Amino acid sequence: MIATLRISRQFHGPPDSGNGGYVCGSLARFIHGPAAVRLKTPPPLEKTLRVEKDGTIFRLTDDGRTVAEARPTVLDLEILTPPSPDETLTASRAYRGFTRHWFPSCFVCGPERAAARGLRIFAGPLPGRDMVAAP
Repeated sequence: MIATLRISRQFHGPPDSGNGGYVCGSLARFIHGPAAVRLKTPPPLEKTLRVEKDGTIFRLTDDGRTVAEARPTVLDLEILTPPSPDETLTASRAYRGFTRHWFPSCFVCGPERAAARGLRIFAGPLPGRDMVAAP
């Protein structure tokens, strides 16, 4: 074991599980450079989890069960033309989660979260483009 992580209830996605992006980012910080992280099981909240290293792989574990794995990777991204600020606002207004959301109190995208308690990122479709955007 090289470290421990504890996912506070504040950072939930589903009500009883850590937000995937938050948890993956927390584990990715152990990788120097770009990282690929995969969740293996819903991350428990308010529990001390172990970070273990096996070669270049870092594992987040809960009582011996792998919650997530992180490994170094190489990024090969196609850089798209970004939308304008007005386009992102328009797209955000069409966020699907405003009408139906599986986890409305999600730390990242939950519309029931107050601005001071969540990120409130509401990515909606950009008309005429195969992408979503949020301000």
